[in-house]
Amino acid sequence: MTVSPGLRERKNARTREAIERAALELALEQGYDATTVDEIAARAEVAPRTVYVRYATKDAIVFGDPEASSSRFEGFLSGFEAFVDDAEGDLLDRLLAYIRATTERAAAGPELDRLRRRAVLEDPYLRRMMRGYYERLEQAIATRLANEIRVPADDSGPRVFAAAVVGLLIEVAQRAAVNPDGSDAFAASAGALSFLRAGLEGLRTAST
Repeated sequence: MTVSPGLRERKNARTREAIERAALELALEQGYDATTVDEIAARAEVAPRTVYVRYATKDAIVFGDPEASSSRFEGFLSGFEAFVDDAEGDLLDRLLAYIRATTERAAAGPELDRLRRRAVLEDPYLRRMMRGYYERLEQAIATRLANEIRVPADDSGPRVFAAAVVGLLIEVAQRAAVNPDGSDAFAASAGALSFLRAGLEGLRTAST
């Protein structure tokens, strides 16, 4: 019997979800670094070969994007840059609008995505993997701020500001993981927001 493309795609999607859910659950239970592909396959009730066919590496199970040839972070970074470049207000206004929008969207997203965020936040190995991604995000923010206040791209001010913004992003993500609707994430970060606003005004003053 010939399987229609629609049925095949749905079956593949269910298989990917089972594999990714198994990997994330095992990361939370015993640590991702200690988890093997065989263990992931057993939890997902598929053959190890099925995992290898769909994911080039074990890390790609968590960070890869099955709909693209890049990582999930590549799509996140592209979306972030497009939003921040096109939104209104100063850089901090645009950054906060982006964080708020993604927090609200994440709260309404699939349960598997929430499980992924929790695993990345709690598992030491996955957090180390994310550190490299966060450094790229910091660089993207610092570059935009340097351009906005007209200072050299390697000036320490924009870099420190960018690190603080990413710290806020991580804080909001941690709070949203505990409280999925994200309603208290910004209220609990009022001090951080005041710090960022004051820091941005200070950098503007120093640059002039």
